[in-house]
Amino acid sequence: MFVMTVNDKVSLQLLEPQHAAALFAIVDREREYLRQWLGWLDNTRSVQTQALFLFTALKQFAEGKGLTTGILYEDELCGTASINSYDPITKTATLGYWLSESHTGKGIATDVVRALMDYCFFERGMEVVEIRAAVGNIKSRAIAERLGFALQGTAHNAENLYGRWVDHAVYQMTRKAYNHN
Repeated sequence: MFVMTVNDKVSLQLLEPQHAAALFAIVDREREYLRQWLGWLDNTRSVQTQALFLFTALKQFAEGKGLTTGILYEDELCGTASINSYDPITKTATLGYWLSESHTGKGIATDVVRALMDYCFFERGMEVVEIRAAVGNIKSRAIAERLGFALQGTAHNAENLYGRWVDHAVYQMTRKAYNHN
């Protein structure tokens, strides 16, 4: 099992189908809050659909194509952090993350992203780590900016959020730039 200690209060744990009920409880409770920026909520309507997603994510992990972890704050599941894709040709990894509303503003996501950057660069051999966030998602963008990611540009109409097209700000950090931070 994959477990990563981020700091004395935060850790990441590989999510598996047996975590579906706990994860679904958070998603369902936080649905309206998460709906602002996450387009997959309508596909997560039951513990069974959550388990199916986690089964697919676990298969992706086993094949070396991604990583979906639960974020634990003081041993309580409070969100997820993922490496949505690894591109073996360009050696690029794309990160994603979300937290329950009550866990925002504590530096958790910033610390988690930093830990995933270390993992991508130093354990997976990636050359570029990327974060894509809706242009209006100020909190998510602030994490990328706080960690020194460079804004590469805007991907227009990058995501359909419940009938509303949103642009994504595309941020990247290279291994070379990260080593100099």
